[in-house]
Amino acid sequence: MKTLPLLIAAAIGAAALTACASPEEIRAMDQRTCTGYGFQPGTDNYANCMMKQSDKRDQESRDARARMAQPAQPAPNAPSTTVIVIPTDGKPKLPDCRMQDPGVTLNMDGMWAGPNCTPAH
Repeated sequence: MKTLPLLIAAAIGAAALTACASPEEIRAMDQRTCTGYGFQPGTDNYANCMMKQSDKRDQESRDARARMAQPAQPAPNAPSTTVIVIPTDGKPKLPDCRMQDPGVTLNMDGMWAGPNCTPAH
């Protein structure tokens, strides 16, 4: 499951790199790829490899555009229960804030603050 994010990042990275590359640079990258596979320039296999490289780049571009067009997924709801922690000194205290807790904001000190938060130490 950890490889999927890496594959997605690699595909986006490849699309981003080719977006900044000139047609000559893209062609040179494709040529290096195809010759790296052992295909000789001027052969049918080399031509097919070059076409597949172009098709792959086009598909990655379409996939990236489709991902960007999808609406963002809503964040999962925070749990509706509050957990009370009773430390060894016997005084109950609320758990520390998390940014997904309801009513929590980031204060000027860079700490999360909200109605069910313990004060920052």
